[in-house]
Amino acid sequence: MERTKRQKEIIERVIELLAKGGIQAVTVRNIAESIGVSEPAIYRHFENKEDILASMLDWFMEIEREIVGDKTEGKCLPGRCAIRGIFTKHIELFSKTPHLASLIFSEEFFLDNERLTEKMIEIMDFIKDGLKSILKRGVEAGHIRDDIPVEHIVHIYLSSLRLL
Repeated sequence: MERTKRQKEIIERVIELLAKGGIQAVTVRNIAESIGVSEPAIYRHFENKEDILASMLDWFMEIEREIVGDKTEGKCLPGRCAIRGIFTKHIELFSKTPHLASLIFSEEFFLDNERLTEKMIEIMDFIKDGLKSILKRGVEAGHIRDDIPVEHIVHIYLSSLRLL
């Protein structure tokens, strides 16, 4: 999905507001104030707050498709090389946008909204499924040990990112 420069700016500000003050801090008024525009200006780019949050999650899913999807399509050796590449990309992403990490790993932000909760679950399932696929191929190829269930390795991976 192509976003305008202003839509990207709005999404970036929402991520910052979420990280600093939680979902309660994300109001159209606060978004507008943080950018230095009027509230109606925000509505020229999004219908409402939920659409802004949904677009933000769509943007993150696009990033995850690049990060994880790139390694699941056979462009890298299965196993450690692929996992290392994905981990490095996540570190780079969260270094550039540290507020995004706190958002992605804080499920409570979207608990009251079914649409946003479903999007978060879709993102996490995509990451988990991609990692499992890579790890299974790595085990089959002998690049990853087989005495630890891949589900546990995925959990360790995600926990490591969360702790960052």
